[in-house]
Amino acid sequence: MFQLCSEGYFKTMGRHLLSGRLLTESDVDAARPVAVINDTFAKTYFKNEDPIGQKIKFNLFDELPQSTKDQYFEVIGVVADAKNRGLQQGIEPEAYIPYTVTGAMERGILVRTGVEPMSMLMLVRREIWAVDRNVALTLTGTLEMVLSKGLRLITLGMVLGVLASIALTRFVASQFWGVSPRDPITFIGVMVLLAAVGTAACLVPARRATRVDPLIALRYE
Repeated sequence: MFQLCSEGYFKTMGRHLLSGRLLTESDVDAARPVAVINDTFAKTYFKNEDPIGQKIKFNLFDELPQSTKDQYFEVIGVVADAKNRGLQQGIEPEAYIPYTVTGAMERGILVRTGVEPMSMLMLVRREIWAVDRNVALTLTGTLEMVLSKGLRLITLGMVLGVLASIALTRFVASQFWGVSPRDPITFIGVMVLLAAVGTAACLVPARRATRVDPLIALRYE
């Protein structure tokens, strides 16, 4: 696998450098044939060898238009792994190369913000259009994932459950001894228990989701 990216990709994604160096602005501007690889790539193809300075080739470029044929890329750095085949699959070898080495394939822009992301959408559009008015932005969205969605479902489920329970109490009142069918302690206790179980169920996939490459997450969305 490979990603076409700029020098800002690694900082935006919070990718940790293990050895060597990352892409620079000059690498990208010059369309230099260099590559940063993930740890799995290094261990899979180079075993115990130092990957820095090694050359790799992506045969796909030989078939793509607007690409240099028979091109080899020098490995300049290794970054820590991130999920790149979804949450369930294992991590695959992946390389990151300057997006300027080819004019083929789609392009995506990732923006890290300190405010609500969608509030920045028009500003991002204006910046892009200032460079090229013909570029159309599609598939815009945030990378907000598993936990907030799960908690919304839990809250909705509890509200509906409480309303349904209250509505049904007159049908089951004869089955209760020594406690009111609308006993507030029972209702609150069950809600707290459900909230705790539901939150725990959301935390595991949420923690796994934080280790997914956002480009892969967008692809699955």
